[in-house]
Amino acid sequence: MKATELFYLPGNGIQLAIDRCTGALARVESIETGWCVTDRPELAAGFRLLIPLPGRRNNLAYGERQDPPEIQPGPSGDEITLSWRQVRSEHGGEHPIGVTLRISVAGRRALFETTVENRSEYTVENVWTPCLGDLRPPSPDEELRSFCLSQATAVQLRMWPHFESNCGPHGVDYPTQMASFDDPNAGVTPGSPFMLVLARDQGMYVGVAERRDDLVSWRSELVPGFADTIAGQPNPDATIRFSTVHLPFVPPGTTKVLTPIALELFRGGWQTGANIYRKWREEWMTGPTTPDWAGEPHSWLQLHLNSPEDELRLPFRELPGVGQECADAGIRAIQLVGWNEGGQDRGYPFHQSDPRLGTFEELRDAIAQIHALGVRVVLFCKFTWGDRTAPRYPEIAADTVKDPYGDPYNGVYYRYQTPTQLLGINVRHLVPMCFGSEHYLAACEKEFATVVALGAAGMLFDQCQHHADARLCFDDGHGHPLPWPVYGNDNELVRRFSRQTLQSPDFLYAGERLYDWEFEQYHLSYLQSAKPGHLPLHRYLLPHAPMMTAVTGFDDRNIINQCLLYRYLISYEPFNFKGRPSDFPRTIAYGRQMDALRTELRDWFWDGTFRDTVGADVRSADGRSHHPYAVYLHRDTREPALAVANYAAEAASVRIEGIGSRLASRLVGGDTWTTISDGRVDLPPRSAAVVIPARGTLRMEDQPPAT
Repeated sequence: MKATELFYLPGNGIQLAIDRCTGALARVESIETGWCVTDRPELAAGFRLLIPLPGRRNNLAYGERQDPPEIQPGPSGDEITLSWRQVRSEHGGEHPIGVTLRISVAGRRALFETTVENRSEYTVENVWTPCLGDLRPPSPDEELRSFCLSQATAVQLRMWPHFESNCGPHGVDYPTQMASFDDPNAGVTPGSPFMLVLARDQGMYVGVAERRDDLVSWRSELVPGFADTIAGQPNPDATIRFSTVHLPFVPPGTTKVLTPIALELFRGGWQTGANIYRKWREEWMTGPTTPDWAGEPHSWLQLHLNSPEDELRLPFRELPGVGQECADAGIRAIQLVGWNEGGQDRGYPFHQSDPRLGTFEELRDAIAQIHALGVRVVLFCKFTWGDRTAPRYPEIAADTVKDPYGDPYNGVYYRYQTPTQLLGINVRHLVPMCFGSEHYLAACEKEFATVVALGAAGMLFDQCQHHADARLCFDDGHGHPLPWPVYGNDNELVRRFSRQTLQSPDFLYAGERLYDWEFEQYHLSYLQSAKPGHLPLHRYLLPHAPMMTAVTGFDDRNIINQCLLYRYLISYEPFNFKGRPSDFPRTIAYGRQMDALRTELRDWFWDGTFRDTVGADVRSADGRSHHPYAVYLHRDTREPALAVANYAAEAASVRIEGIGSRLASRLVGGDTWTTISDGRVDLPPRSAAVVIPARGTLRMEDQPPAT
């Protein structure tokens, strides 16, 4: 292809080339590193439109197969507008559907803004833009992997030279990576507002550039497929097609401006890519003020009272005894689960107290007595689902999320205790409910009033972060536009709840594994992170937001060490949250030591800024990279300090570089400081240490560090 057939958009660190004949994105290149992300014009891809026809739903219009677009360069040479008055689909011929694509480059960022004008008789369901027809690694021997935010951590899939498909082969022509049912938040907004493609020491960022409720997903295809399926090895002529997929469902006679998409190339690891998103998000997102009691280093107990299999573990009148145990153990809050009629995961969205456990007044009085001990009670709630077996289900049955065929979407179900239920025979099916229905929002507000009337110190909204496989609601009786983005009122629901607690500024709004934008309304996120390779992506994006993780082991030192590293609160959960503090003496003792240490050094490890591994290098005795560790910057001085853990059952010795030459270290549970000048720290089995700059002329064994 002749160079004159390409229109170049240069920027600071990035250059694009657009095919004048097709409007396809022919080249994306890093000026800084020379990485040609895509540079084979014969494989260049334009937009795609999904235009379902009667009897032929999968009908696509390919941008690179259209007539040449009208081209309007920008006055300063850093933008171009491509326009098509009509498009031609593979099976429907010509359609009066206009597409306008404005591509601009500002600094290091390319911005793609697309408008669809649908003058046809058909709905434009999906729009792929931007599309890279030939995603390539910086060099043939380098690896590529996808990386996206999902439920506090990251989902990573190999792309090259091995390709991991998360879509069943029955449903796609090529090995494909896209949002999967196993993880409803991965690979689609709002759970994944950006996607990284990572190579060695550099990467590509693609993310939404405006806060909208529109559905946007990320899709990669290995074309034509594998040479060796078991190894995931691509065919020798294989290429990767990478696309941003919008799901606007543009009806006939309407025009839709799609969510703009930003693309940026960067040097560094995933943290550098995450910084791009964080900087943009911080320009518009602010969160509520966290109650003082929930913003301090402290711990919780999660306590289960009842399940759908009628266990009725503890009557309300005995709860103050558990509160006393918590007060004695230094535990500041109890998350009470299964207090509602029917128990955990039954009867939702209705939240009346279970009369088999005691009266409403007995629960209210128990909460007040526990609060008098200095321990807060937070009530476990769930409003996302409707339990089809609940006696009152007919009251809200019309408010279920409907698919395009008019049927409720499949929801979730959970299995408890008995072999009958563990085999799925008598599970309670929970159906996704539509927060776009004013009738349903009013029903939820009425149920939340029970939580307020009980005098609780907060609620923890379980599974507030997803709606199973329901993403759009097509019910024309709910009073919302069609289709309605199901996630669109997640924050609105909590905003309405908060009207009932205006006189209670200490009331806590917590949720399970919040997706990022939910921090606009919620104070605290509860998660489960007990994996050796847990990646604290959400902590990196929100260094000071309260986050809490489950601790379930009876000598669970490593997960408590992880709490130190990643600034997580502890949720003690003996017997899978069915026990008391007295069941957990070793775990609680170690947890108290850890909390005491990070409280003493809170200017680093609580009020300081979490940096993940950025700014330090920790290696084992044999020179290999050591995991895990975390760097913190002092709240005032910005001096770096480090927390490092040894998860192994054997002792380890590590060497630290990057945070100074004269350091002091102390183990969790240790009572003395050790001055180190060679960067070496010895770690006993299943232990953690903090490493800070040494100060003064006295030995660190003689005095604690000044802050």
